Amino acid sequence: MAVELDAREALILSGHLDVAASGPPLPHEVVWTRLVETIRLHRMIGGLCQACGERAGPEGRCFKAAIAVEWCRQNPMTLLDQSAPGRP
Repeated sequence: MAVELDAREALILSGHLDVAASGPPLPHEVVWTRLVETIRLHRMIGGLCQACGERAGPEGRCFKAAIAVEWCRQNPMTLLDQSAPGRP
């Protein structure tokens, strides 16, 4: 799946319909948190998604989880350096 998705599209397609279609930009951390939750909930067991009952698609996931995984791949989360100032 090589479709470019913006944050709102990814959230809506992955089942987060409570996200408004317009408004201020969504914080990257919020989008990541919601999509990682989707991936965790929509795990496959025996070829069926445990959250929605959908069969695995070509990506080996249900549609909602595949959308979430693709957005996370396209938008990697950078970890902030949490070390104290002056420490190597």
